[in-house]
Amino acid sequence: MRVQVIVALCAVITVITVITGCTEGEPPAARGEAEAEAEATARAAAQALGRRLKTRLLRAMQDGPAEAATVCANEAQELTRVVAQEHGARVGRTSVKLRQPDNDGPDWATAWLRDQGTRAEGARPRTFIEGSTARFIAPIAVEGPCLNCHGSTESISPEVQAVLNARYPTDRATGYALGDLRGALWAEVDLQPR
Repeated sequence: MRVQVIVALCAVITVITVITGCTEGEPPAARGEAEAEAEATARAAAQALGRRLKTRLLRAMQDGPAEAATVCANEAQELTRVVAQEHGARVGRTSVKLRQPDNDGPDWATAWLRDQGTRAEGARPRTFIEGSTARFIAPIAVEGPCLNCHGSTESISPEVQAVLNARYPTDRATGYALGDLRGALWAEVDLQPR
């Protein structure tokens, strides 16, 4: 009888562990806290990157679209590295129509973009846990100033086009219209054991 009770108790514990996703030695509350903390960090990293890039580009736009294109080419990758280091996250921007090959995001981010379609209006930010990683993704919608570098090739000024041709010989990130889904900000944070 005692052996049957122990076996039954072990079975119940195993089922609870599988259902709650707990790892050995980690109580359910700690797992939830770790997930919430990692999700918050991923969200904060992506949002920080978006804010910094947008602020820097809008400041550069005061000197004209060609200056903004130059700033993006010269500074965006370093800003991304700084934000990643500050937040302890993998973070970036990606698109199905890349301008900068270094912005090719993880497979899950590319899949999310493909699922959203071409318009930003239906795309919603998403935070989720996959395995031992917290992930956050948010749409980048084409706004008015974006069209100076990402609009139709006919609408891009010769000065901006010269910067794009020089810095991005494989550029595919043109032809967008106001309200299109330009790409996504994404971030990943590994769950920390408690």
